Amino acid sequence: MDNIILVEPQAYGYGFYEYEDNIIFIERFSNERAIVSHAENVSEGGVLEKEYSEYNFYFISRKVEVFDTASDDFKSSLTPLNLPILLSYYSKSQQRISINLL
Repeated sequence: MDNIILVEPQAYGYGFYEYEDNIIFIERFSNERAIVSHAENVSEGGVLEKEYSEYNFYFISRKVEVFDTASDDFKSSLTPLNLPILLSYYSKSQQRISINLL
């Protein structure tokens, strides 16, 4: 996964965490465009396709959570993933607001 740092400088980092009987993989990106770029890079024909095909051999994605506001275009780009998508952000009053897209 060292190639990710070179190819995706807008990626803040990633980590694997154990929770009960599950492994949770968390990725952090600087903005929406960085996430879209990452999706292109790990897809078929992308520069990180090989690394992520090995990752996908061991792990199954079950949901996507985005902790920030999101544009309509970005929300639409997540729909083909066919996964539960949760968008969470804080309002000006610091109240957490969550929206389930699927």
